[in-house]
Amino acid sequence: MPSIQAVGSLAILASATVALSLYRATTKRHIDEDKFKSSEAFLSEAKAQLEKTYQLFSGGNDDSPPENTRVHWLTVARMIVRYNKLKRLIKEPPHIDIIEENEEFWRHKFYTLLNRNSEELTFDYFMSPEHRHGGNKTDRKSIAVIFDFAAWKGTDPLDEIDDIQLFADRIKLHDHLGLHSYLQEDGYWDKVLEAQSAKQETC
Repeated sequence: MPSIQAVGSLAILASATVALSLYRATTKRHIDEDKFKSSEAFLSEAKAQLEKTYQLFSGGNDDSPPENTRVHWLTVARMIVRYNKLKRLIKEPPHIDIIEENEEFWRHKFYTLLNRNSEELTFDYFMSPEHRHGGNKTDRKSIAVIFDFAAWKGTDPLDEIDDIQLFADRIKLHDHLGLHSYLQEDGYWDKVLEAQSAKQETC
C-alpha cells in the first residue's frame, strides 16, 4: 500500500508539474502576443502620424515653401515630438526595422522640401505675418525640431557596399555608354576590370 501511495503521489506531482509548465508557456505566449500587438498598434499610429505631419507641413505642395506662420511651424514640431514618443513605444525588432525605413522616406521628403525652397526661407519669412501684426516671430525651438528631423542620422547602410565588386560581379553596361564613360574617370573602371580578372583567376 505505501508503494502504491508513493506512485500515486509521484503521478500527481508529475501532473501538477506538467500543468504548471503548460500554464507558464501559455501565459508567456499570451504576454508575447500582447506585446507584439501593442507594438504593432504603435507602429501603425506612428506611420500615420508621420505622414500627416508631412502633409500638414508641405500643404500638399512639394514645390512651395511651408506656410510661414508661427503656429504652423509650432504645430508641425509638436507632431514630430509626438511621433518620436510613439516610436519609442515600438518594441518588436521587425516593427522597429519597418518604422526606421518609413521614417527615412519621410525624412528625405522633409529634407527635399526644405532644400528645394531654401532661397524662399529668408529672414522675412521667419519673421512671420503674426510678428508684422504685433505677434511673435517663428519659434526657434520649432525650427530646430523640424530641421533636426530632416537631417541624416546614424550610419549609412551604403558604407557596407563594395561598389567595385558589384560592377565586377553582376552589372553589365552594354547599352549605357554615357555611364560607362563616367565610370572610366579617375581610373575607377580599371579597378572594376582588376576585380573581374581576380575573380576569373580564382574560378
